[in-house]
Amino acid sequence: MNLRAIDRLVAEKVMGWKLVTYGTDKYLKRENGSAFKFEKWSPTNNITDAWKVVNKIKESRFSIRKRFITELQKEVTPKKTRDEGMLVDAGWVIFLLTPKAICLAALRTYGIDIDDIINNSDQKWFWTDEWQKEECEVEEQIKNGNITKSMSIEEALKHLNYLKGRE
Repeated sequence: MNLRAIDRLVAEKVMGWKLVTYGTDKYLKRENGSAFKFEKWSPTNNITDAWKVVNKIKESRFSIRKRFITELQKEVTPKKTRDEGMLVDAGWVIFLLTPKAICLAALRTYGIDIDDIINNSDQKWFWTDEWQKEECEVEEQIKNGNITKSMSIEEALKHLNYLKGRE
């Protein structure tokens, strides 16, 4: 998984923003309706953006904040030490933080199995730019009410035949 895919996951799953496409540009839309270009958001590389993730988690309930600290400890602890069942002391985490570590810990805090996403080759197609663009289009159609109710297979085939006849 590339870092931009992680940036998008953090924006959507942690920050609560929506990725929308206008023309050829991608924007992140905040809950208050304001938006900014996705290309300007890079929490995996930029400590200022990563710290916005930390501040968002600081606003969360205690159990989320506590889990985030534990996930940060796991993220910055060397594998050999983790394999021995130990973690870096929470007080030392700040000295070992990287923007990417903050992002990965935040995603794990919110239950996103980032290891499975990164390592599961069956899902690589989902993270391609083409598929993500189509995902955005579908989200926009749903938001605009351009959806139909859930159907049985027979109803769906009948509806597809109807649409085909309108061409």
